[in-house]
Amino acid sequence: MNHKKIILLIIASFIVLLAPITCKSQEKVKEKEKTVQGMVKIYGNEPHTWVGIETIPAGKIYFVSPPEKAVEIRNIQGLLLEFTVIIRDTQMPGVAGTATLLSWRIIR
Repeated sequence: MNHKKIILLIIASFIVLLAPITCKSQEKVKEKEKTVQGMVKIYGNEPHTWVGIETIPAGKIYFVSPPEKAVEIRNIQGLLLEFTVIIRDTQMPGVAGTATLLSWRIIR
């Protein structure tokens, strides 16, 4: 009977210790979710082009991810849009980060 209590106590301790870590990781994603205004631009040379967002007025450039979302917004260049994105760091030179696109709407 003592062994069962010790095992249950160890399991409960792990659950209590892991709960804050899970909550903090979800909070970090929420903190990075933001709304930016900008325009869709195509960068690179054929056949190696990629879709980006250039923010206004800051002029930062973000690589658009996932590829399915990049294809969806590729043809709405030249319009001012409001994007809801999650910004992540990237290793691409000249790019401020990778924007995981959640939603967008046309402003004008």
